[in-house]
Amino acid sequence: MKEERKITVEGQDFTVVISDEHEALLAASAAGRAIIGLWDPSVENQDLSPAVWLVEDLEDLNHEFLERVVRRKQGMPWLIGETKHLWIREFSMEDIDHVHQEEGDGEADRIFYTPEALESYIQNQYGFYQYGIWALVEKKTGVLVGKAGVSNGKADSKCLELGYHIFHPYRKKGYAREACLEIQKYVRENLDCGLYAKIDASNEASIRVIESCGFPVTWKKCNEEEQCSYLCFLNC
Repeated sequence: MKEERKITVEGQDFTVVISDEHEALLAASAAGRAIIGLWDPSVENQDLSPAVWLVEDLEDLNHEFLERVVRRKQGMPWLIGETKHLWIREFSMEDIDHVHQEEGDGEADRIFYTPEALESYIQNQYGFYQYGIWALVEKKTGVLVGKAGVSNGKADSKCLELGYHIFHPYRKKGYAREACLEIQKYVRENLDCGLYAKIDASNEASIRVIESCGFPVTWKKCNEEEQCSYLCFLNC
């Protein structure tokens, strides 16, 4: 069985091939088309490679599903949300030259420093989880002003960890709060889980942001002198 679906994404027309046949999927993928495997659980050892997207029923193929498959194939970022001043979207390879490298950046920030690391993140994080750290783009100028999003929390937690970082030239404009509020909405509507944020106790600006988004302090890590190194804000 082989079926083709037409879809328009950002003004471009694409064809998505859906099949339960290995050879049909292989040929379509080699031709640069987006593909979806039609999985039959009653068939043993069904080979649907190289498809990474599978469905059991053609009725599951709504417009959003098809668009996401096309965007993954073409490397087109998925739009997460919109605020008054920002677009929140997945990172793309075109962003690599516009990411600010700032003092205090950690290992997670360096993912966005090199093409190799960013490409791997896009393919594996977005491709597998369908969420991650996203690009914050100023709507008025189209400039990348920071990043924010969610990452996997502790193994025993049902919550995702919320993180955000506005590049230095674009701070004090309310962008962090705008982004966090929109991300809360997205998580609530699409991921159906809670959020927490772990913040250095000395980062007063970040603490004000997260409190303004409705996150109460629920836990502190302190030393014997009661000096706190970071605070945990939970909204699960």
